[in-house]
Amino acid sequence: MRRVTLLCSSSGEHLGQLYAGFALIEATGRIEVELRTTDRFDPGGGGTILQAEIDGHRVVYDTRDISTIDSELLAWSTTYFKRGFDPTVVAASKRPGAIRPLGLNYGVYSDGDWRYRRMAWSLLRLRPNNARAVATRVARLSAFGSRFTDTGRSSASVDAFEEDPAHAGRGVLLLTRTWDPQRVQGERADMRREMNRTRVEGIRLLRKELGPRFVGGLSPSTDSVRDYPDLVADPAVVKKPAYLRAMRASAVCVTSRGLVDSNGWRLAEYVAAARAIVTEPLAHTVPGEFTAGCNYLEYSDPQSLLEAVHQLLGDDEKRAAMRAANHGYYLDHVRPDAIVSRTLESLE
Repeated sequence: MRRVTLLCSSSGEHLGQLYAGFALIEATGRIEVELRTTDRFDPGGGGTILQAEIDGHRVVYDTRDISTIDSELLAWSTTYFKRGFDPTVVAASKRPGAIRPLGLNYGVYSDGDWRYRRMAWSLLRLRPNNARAVATRVARLSAFGSRFTDTGRSSASVDAFEEDPAHAGRGVLLLTRTWDPQRVQGERADMRREMNRTRVEGIRLLRKELGPRFVGGLSPSTDSVRDYPDLVADPAVVKKPAYLRAMRASAVCVTSRGLVDSNGWRLAEYVAAARAIVTEPLAHTVPGEFTAGCNYLEYSDPQSLLEAVHQLLGDDEKRAAMRAANHGYYLDHVRPDAIVSRTLESLE
């Protein structure tokens, strides 16, 4: 039995997939997990870093959206798994051979992983003014176990995302968000305006062309309600249970790159549900065979988005093959126990 020491610094949503994976593998008896707290490293305090000691290896799991490699973490580690894996950035780092792509990330939890989040939260007892809030959160985690997740409404259980790849679905789902350009300045504001424009025009075009087959719109927010009130999605669809039902019932699911070119969570969710996918070109590398034409179709503007959607809707065999390919990729590279197992195997 392999012994794994997890150095937990956060119970943030970005780490849920990893905690869920270690918990699922530990339940099989293949590994024994020891939990410790640490606040030594957490770039930006974003709750996106998990460190581990495994068979003499010092392992970093960096789930940040950005492609930046943290120099202190890289120096500490023997192996550095990076979600936002940009080959150019990796090649320019001090130890490119130590850095490997982690893969697609999404908010998910499993039975037993509440222990890991409880341990991470216990670290916050040491910080000023947090003792009472943390004690309450830890007590709730202990009392409810796997029935409670402190990671918010963006997470759901492993099986809540999964769908039989044989299920064809009918509609086209595009549920996205805008980024408020008034909150930043200069080039960053221009970038947000352009991103919003592409998303808004895509929604308008699909709504017009597909009619009732289209599901979704913009997530309600201060800026989306202010700037695009006609495109704000029904709040009921945005709620996690309804969104998951709509996703699993869809024939085609559309997504886009994140604010800093990250592979968004919706992409991983659509793979977990074995759906046919249309997405902007991926900027970050993922492990294994996950390619345009097989696992997804690409678009670069609203018109090419519409064309890709029509291509999939008009070809039952292509959609079925894409669903099967994504189901296989999910089982090998995205399901929480799969993504963790792959990292453990690579250390042998």
